[in-house]
Amino acid sequence: MRWWYLTIWLRRTCLALPVKNVCIDINHSDMVDGVESLMLDGEVVGVVNSPCYSHWMEKPLALAHIRPDIPLGTQLNVSGEGIAATAKVIESPVYDTQKARTHA
Repeated sequence: MRWWYLTIWLRRTCLALPVKNVCIDINHSDMVDGVESLMLDGEVVGVVNSPCYSHWMEKPLALAHIRPDIPLGTQLNVSGEGIAATAKVIESPVYDTQKARTHA
């Protein structure tokens, strides 16, 4: 059923308006499913489309489609089935800028 909502959202939003592909850092303890809505001030502004858990960075990350006017550093609300979290739009590619974990 979640894919049905994603299809509706994509038809109404992504296909009608341009979108920007971004990376997001999700403030959650586990990986998300990949169909969650991204909201800003109560308005849906994007969707999570490619989630993963980075064992190297020790946090969940995802690729997402959002409105092109949303800048880097913006805090978004992530909502979906059984999840309510926040996410920050970050620069891609994601890597350890402090080089704190150069060896496993």
